[in-house]
This record gives sequence, C-alpha cells and structure tokens, in this order.
Amino acid sequence: MIESKLDGFILSVLGFTNAIIPSPDVALEELRRKFVDSEIQMMRADRIAGLEHLSFAAENAVRAVRQGRGRSKSVAMETLLFTSGQRQISKAIERLGVTPHTREVVITIFSRQSPSEDEANARVQSVFEGKRSDAVIEIVSGKKIKELCRSFGISPEELAAARLPSESVNSLVKRLILERSALLSTGT
Repeated sequence: MIESKLDGFILSVLGFTNAIIPSPDVALEELRRKFVDSEIQMMRADRIAGLEHLSFAAENAVRAVRQGRGRSKSVAMETLLFTSGQRQISKAIERLGVTPHTREVVITIFSRQSPSEDEANARVQSVFEGKRSDAVIEIVSGKKIKELCRSFGISPEELAAARLPSESVNSLVKRLILERSALLSTGT
C-alpha cells in the first residue's frame, strides 16, 4: 500500500492483479460501505501512468474540491476526472472504469485516518478476488505503453515531436498524460 498526505487527507493506493470483479458497480458500492469514513475510487491499472499520475490527479482533485471549482463534491470522483484527463464523468468512466474483464485494478482511498495495510487488504479482498501488487500502477511493459497511448490519444507523431533528448519512452508517455491532466485544472 502506498500512502501520501494531501491537505487533510491521507491517500492510500492499492494495486491488484488477477482481479475477478463480476459486477464492478456493486463492488465499488460495497467498498464504499466497508470504508465508511473514506472516499473510494476504483480504476483500471493498465491506464494509470504510475504513482506520479495518480498523485498529481489526487492533488488537483483535493484542490478543486477545496476551492469549490470541482465538477463534483467528491474528492474520489474528481480524482477519476483528473486521472482520466476528461471533464465529463461519463467519459472518465469510459476511459478508466473497471469492467468484468478488467484484471488489474487500482483502488484509491481518501481518509482522515489511514487504515492499516492488513485492514485495507482484508476489506478489499472481502469484496473481490485478486492478488495485491502495487507494481500494476507503474509502466513496466511495452504493452502498457501502447494501451496508455491508445486510451489517451497519444500518436506516434506526438511521441516523436515531444520527446526530449535521452528521455525514456516511459517518462515521455507519463509526462504527456500529466500534461493532459494539468489542462483540466487550467480550464482549457
């Protein structure tokens, strides 16, 4: 479990592989019931460009909600919007929403008091099957790079034009996705 502090919240991030979630909507509602004093979000891990991507989105989401300029009053929903780089909730869900076929999942938990890692794992694994693996969050394969480029609309031409000297493809893809997320906070 990866934790960070954000303006009064503790953000806990858990990755899962080999997840079996027959009904993602039901699973998310059940997770929200199990983490009563927290805000929970569930996303496809194959479309997350690393912990920096999630952290950047979460920071912007907390700021947007605190300043009253969010599209929802939920930090978890705002995080989904910023992570997806989309202004509309339906498009954000289309990009990052978990389906019954999703096998790699990321759970974000925004709380005032962090649950222990064992407690968080037990609660999540009482809702769906899966093996804990925070590695699913990071870009570790060419397959994930291709999925990120496809889902975020990054063309080979954009990759070639935006690449800095000696920049790795992983770093480049992450940077381009963060730029898309940053555009949401500027309103452009």
